[in-house]
Amino acid sequence: MSDKKTVSKIVAWCVPKRALIKFDGDDDSITISKNVLDKTDFAKYPLAKGDTVDVSIEGDEVVYIRKSGDASPVKEEAKEEAKTEEKVETKAEASVDSVELTKEVYCVSKYGLKFVGDNDWTNFTDELQKKDVRSMGVVAKNTITVVLQAGKIVEIKKVEVQKESEKVEKESTSSSSRKSSYRDEESTDKRTASMNAKDVVVALINASREEVNSTDKIEKAINVLTKKFYEVTKNL
Repeated sequence: MSDKKTVSKIVAWCVPKRALIKFDGDDDSITISKNVLDKTDFAKYPLAKGDTVDVSIEGDEVVYIRKSGDASPVKEEAKEEAKTEEKVETKAEASVDSVELTKEVYCVSKYGLKFVGDNDWTNFTDELQKKDVRSMGVVAKNTITVVLQAGKIVEIKKVEVQKESEKVEKESTSSSSRKSSYRDEESTDKRTASMNAKDVVVALINASREEVNSTDKIEKAINVLTKKFYEVTKNL
């Protein structure tokens, strides 16, 4: 029997390949120590959801664990001369591999979420459904990292929040760029129309045998032709 202080906990899920275990009521998962992993055949005797276990935790690691009522605890320390490994007796249930996924959120509901580019919803576990995941930053357009087990989200590890100021700045920059481009193009068209109109008026004056003394007629001709050239340019 270990002399470490033990507490009783209920297993939410256990992924030995990632050296992680999570207990009901805890916000985060916790690491299983290397010595515990080395002395335990989790593939043959997996810890199942709902199992009650006695555990000892030092720092951020589980250093001792056994199923409550089991006379053969899994300990960090084990005598080298032991002929058999100590195992945790659990339900005959296969251990499920986990997958870590980082993607942008498209939409969120109480029961799960949909990622950008996915056609189907990814459901939360029953435990996560009881939590307000939106308050954790799980909202549309934010990128999150989650742990999937048996196709369900068992843990939300990281949320990358796009700040509102960044969104506004991007939208403002894009809008300003479009307006600036439009104004520049419009100004160029007007200048071109004006220059073409002046060229035509000069050509008409040079071609006329009569002396042109009316400034009003010249200005009127330039204005009329400028508008006409600009109208034609816009419709090209």
